[in-house]
Amino acid sequence: MYRSELPYFITFAILILSIPIIPSKIILLFDSLIIRIAIIFGLLFLISIGPTAAIFGLILIALIYLERNKIKIIEATKKIDLMDVDAPQQMTVKQESVSQKTVPVLDFNIPPRDDEMPYLPSDDCNSDNFSPVAPSINMKHALITINPGSSTNDFYEENGFGHVEGVETLSS
Repeated sequence: MYRSELPYFITFAILILSIPIIPSKIILLFDSLIIRIAIIFGLLFLISIGPTAAIFGLILIALIYLERNKIKIIEATKKIDLMDVDAPQQMTVKQESVSQKTVPVLDFNIPPRDDEMPYLPSDDCNSDNFSPVAPSINMKHALITINPGSSTNDFYEENGFGHVEGVETLSS
């Protein structure tokens, strides 16, 4: 760090620590185009002073924009809460303690309809018996291959990967 950067270092350190107490009206001014252009020129000036001042200036600007985004999110959640008119009010402890009697519960002994499957285990559960539905349609078969060895040389030469004329190989 250069000696000329020491005042910037102290100033930016104090400003970085005081960002949470800056009023939101001032932080929201960073949305304007003029302030953004001034920030770019300010960063270019800090780069000409030295690397430490430029890094601390960039950290300061990043933290200010983080605080600005936090303020905008808080304001947006307040607006969304005000827009939700149909939201029911919270129940009190006394209201919560009263048991609810309006929910119909069906008996478990009623046989299921034809379009329903029962959730209880049936007699054929835990059975490993498999009965095929239809004959197998497995059309797979082993591909034609060759064993590695002397017959592979012919195979590779037929497919263009083998011996090149004028070149001697060690295996020949």
